[in-house]
Amino acid sequence: MNRRAAAALPVAAYVVIVSGMALFAQSRGIPFLQTNPYYFVADTARSLWERGSLERKENAEVYRLQLEKSRRDPGKVYWQDIFSMGRNGKLYPTRGVLMAFVGAPFYGVFGDLGFWIMSQVQLFLVLFSVFRIARFLTSSQTALLLCGLLIVGTQLMRYSYTFSYDVFATALIVCGLDLLRVKPFLGAVLMTAAAETRVNYALFLPFLLFAWLPQYGDRRRAIVSLASGAAVGAAVLLAMNYVLWGHPLTTGYHRSVIFKDGAALVQPVSSEISLRILSSDWGKKLIGEEGGLVRYNPILAIFPVGLLLARKTRFEAVQLALAAAILAQVVFVYSLSVWPDNNNANRYLLTAIVLSAIPSAAAFEAWRGTTHEETSG
Repeated sequence: MNRRAAAALPVAAYVVIVSGMALFAQSRGIPFLQTNPYYFVADTARSLWERGSLERKENAEVYRLQLEKSRRDPGKVYWQDIFSMGRNGKLYPTRGVLMAFVGAPFYGVFGDLGFWIMSQVQLFLVLFSVFRIARFLTSSQTALLLCGLLIVGTQLMRYSYTFSYDVFATALIVCGLDLLRVKPFLGAVLMTAAAETRVNYALFLPFLLFAWLPQYGDRRRAIVSLASGAAVGAAVLLAMNYVLWGHPLTTGYHRSVIFKDGAALVQPVSSEISLRILSSDWGKKLIGEEGGLVRYNPILAIFPVGLLLARKTRFEAVQLALAAAILAQVVFVYSLSVWPDNNNANRYLLTAIVLSAIPSAAAFEAWRGTTHEETSG
């Protein structure tokens, strides 16, 4: 089998898998775009393409209905997480603005099918970047094995049948990390852009932006490129915040709209960090039936072994940077005051789950080497 055919096989397998999942869901009558926060990002992309506006027409109707409900039920607070109050009273999406801009051309060319196509492109780019990174750290065979285990050993492929901004942000972080090796400026721009989806994605930056620093030939030039790329990405996000919300440091989460006593009130989304929550319920967090992190992502069990083995290689700095970034996300997400009431917290950790597979490549490489030696012997 020639090299091109060998490379095409994993791509073909991926297409078969995601298409099969889509056909199975369709046969069960499960719509691709369901009424959830992801749906409203897709609807915003429609509005951008058809009307040139981030304001969904339906936002005004939801606003009116919520006002009326609160008027009829004094004292009760009605809330929603679809839109926030922009400057000049406009109702912009709380999250996913950048993704809506990217999704608009897909919708314009393919209609609603474009959202499904965009989802597959995002997932493929995530897997392709993981493959490239793992191949650089180990070998092509190990990298291919790692991608296969990501498909069957994590929740990643469950997102192939939804239009998810969690996958969008994961693609920006993982593809950015891959590009940082050869194009530091572009990689830094992509990685910084992920903070638009959720501010906590900025926690990856201090650790991952300089993950490849020991591998650069001209470190001074690389640092300048990294800093410039991060500055450009941050400038775009700050400008977007100013245009949408009236201040560079204000996001949609700061201007959420609630309804009480027939009035619309603007207030930030309440979510505090608590050490008590961080230290509690780790059995539920890791192996709970409704959202156990390791229960539904068993590849994570290999992460500590891979990290230990990776320390013996020349890429120890990269692996330690990944471990620090993952730990920062886990600590942050599992410290949030909203966590006890959220059975879908794993989606907040999707990027960390994907990144955790990369150090595992060292464990697979060691296993493959041992197996090869036993077979040869």
